[in-house]
Amino acid sequence: MVISSPVITLLAEPNQTGLRPTDYYESFKRLFHHSLDPIASLSARNYRRTYGVKGDLSITWSSDSGQNNLVIRSTLPANHRAIQHLDNSETQTAIEKIISLVPADSALHTWVKHSGNLFHPRSGDLWAELIPAVLGQRITSKEASAQWRRLHTFCDGYIEHETLRQMSYTEFHRLGVEKARARTLLTLADAHNAIQQADTQSVEPTYQLLMTIPGIGPWTISEALRRSHGWLDAVSVGDFHLCHHVVFALTGRHRGTDGEMLELLEPFRPYRWIVVDSILRNAASPPRKSAGLPTIDIRRF
Repeated sequence: MVISSPVITLLAEPNQTGLRPTDYYESFKRLFHHSLDPIASLSARNYRRTYGVKGDLSITWSSDSGQNNLVIRSTLPANHRAIQHLDNSETQTAIEKIISLVPADSALHTWVKHSGNLFHPRSGDLWAELIPAVLGQRITSKEASAQWRRLHTFCDGYIEHETLRQMSYTEFHRLGVEKARARTLLTLADAHNAIQQADTQSVEPTYQLLMTIPGIGPWTISEALRRSHGWLDAVSVGDFHLCHHVVFALTGRHRGTDGEMLELLEPFRPYRWIVVDSILRNAASPPRKSAGLPTIDIRRF
C-alpha cells in the first residue's frame, strides 16, 4: 500500500483467487440493503458512499497482470474499517475451511468454491446500517426500500442522529413508518454515541450492546453487522424466506424453520454467512406456497 496523499490511496495486491480476479462489483453489492441505496452507488469499476459529516469514500478498481489495483479517494481516516479490509484473504480462509467439511462432489462444495473470487467488505458505519435494517422489520423489501429513500429525502441526505431525534411520530407516519419502528429509530438516535464507538469494536461486544436496545433483535443485528463489520458468521434468524432457502438447498425439503436452518449451519461456525450467501447466490429457490407478506401503506390512514 502506497499513500500518495491524505485523501488518495493507491493499492496493488496479488490476486488471491488463482485463476479468477477478485470480483469487486459483486463483492460491494453485498453492502447494499436494497438496489436503490440512497447513500451509495455502484458501477462496473467504482463504488461510492457517503458517511455524512464524517466524510466520503470512492473506490475504483482494475486488474492488470495478476494484480488487483485499487484507487481509493476518501476523506475518512486511513485506519477506517471500510479501507482496511479490501482483499479476499479472509474469505479464502473461510472457503477452505468450509469445503474441507463437505464432500467434493456435493452441490454445497461447488456453490462455496464458486464464491472464491468474492470478498466481504465492511462499511464501518453501524449507525447507517441499522436504519434500513430497522425499516426492514416485518415488511417487504420493496416497502423498506421506499421508506428508506423517503426518510433520506426528509432528512436532506445522510440521516444524522440529531435530525432523526427531532422527528415526531406524525412525520414518521407520513413516510409510511408506523409507531413501533419509529420508536426504535428514535431509541437508536438516543444511543448514537455508543453505536458510533462500536464501529471500532469487534462483533461480540457490539452484538451485546445492540441486544440491550429495545426494538433490536437478532435479525436486525445480523443484517447490520454483516455489512458494517463484515461478520462472516451472521445468520438472519427470523427472516421470512431465508430458512426455506437454506433448508431446501441442503435437504431438498420445500419448507423449513429457523431451528432446522441453524442445525444445518452449525458445523460451519464461524463462517455460516459464507454458506448462506453461497446458497442465495447459486442454489435454486424453493417453490413458493404463498404470495408473501401483504403490502399496507399506512400513509393512507
